[in-house]
Amino acid sequence: MEKQKSFRFWIVLVSGVLILSIGVITLLVMLQKKHDDSDDSLDGNKNVTAGVSATEIPQPLSKYHVGDSVILGKYEQDGNSENGAEDIEWIVLDVNGLKVLLVSKYALESMPFNTVSGETSWETSSVRTWLNGGFIEDAFSETERGYLISSSIENKDYYIGITETGILKANNTGKGLKEITAHTTGGAITIDKVFLLSVDEANAYFASAEERAILFTNAAREHFLSYCVEEAKAYGLTDEKMIIDNIESWEQEHGTGSCFWWLRSPGLSSTCCSIVDNSGETYNSQNVESKEGGVRPALWVVLPEEE
Repeated sequence: MEKQKSFRFWIVLVSGVLILSIGVITLLVMLQKKHDDSDDSLDGNKNVTAGVSATEIPQPLSKYHVGDSVILGKYEQDGNSENGAEDIEWIVLDVNGLKVLLVSKYALESMPFNTVSGETSWETSSVRTWLNGGFIEDAFSETERGYLISSSIENKDYYIGITETGILKANNTGKGLKEITAHTTGGAITIDKVFLLSVDEANAYFASAEERAILFTNAAREHFLSYCVEEAKAYGLTDEKMIIDNIESWEQEHGTGSCFWWLRSPGLSSTCCSIVDNSGETYNSQNVESKEGGVRPALWVVLPEEE
């Protein structure tokens, strides 16, 4: 009898232990599943975040807008070097995120596209060398030079020819021209911080010829007048006052300081360059060594956003 009680006791005890063990295991499984579900939820959030493409993330925008006036850098402009260089005024032509395309409001210098005549492209021009060397050093502080962006500059070819309907037309591809009468190579793509606009850009960024027409600064005009006198004397005209009077008479009609300004696009031949003339029209046959051309720098920058 005692043995039966003892055996029954052990059966009950073992059964209890088994039931308790099953309960503990079940609880542990449930806790583990809950933990796994929680991890899956977190992983799902991570995947959603990682799955958002860069194009779907709003890009920061500059506070500047097309047409705004921006002051950046200094350059001698009033013709009085004793009072120091003056602030350079720029016009915003384009905005791409935080990047801003600027062009000077005035022609800051009068100089040739290239110092010697002959075959010239933007890549090999002396004006490019000056803009990305001496001009940057003179016009901008060390901090301001950090705002300038190195840009890939495309230099398209120039074609002129006759269309199927007999119209004389120029473009950068030669397409639509039945008979091509002139083709000038634009040159290699360059990497520049400061550059000149192309014909396409000058036409695209300005709505009219009136908007494209600009003036020299006083200092640049003085350089322009000295070049005119120098050139006139080379042709045998020695009366300097008469030369200046003739120029000023021309300016009375067109505006004091009126100028043409260089574009980087090639012209009708490799010894010519395209320009914007004093009336704001684009023109394709200016000799590259003409000293009277205005230089209107353009540059992409990222400017400080704080006031």
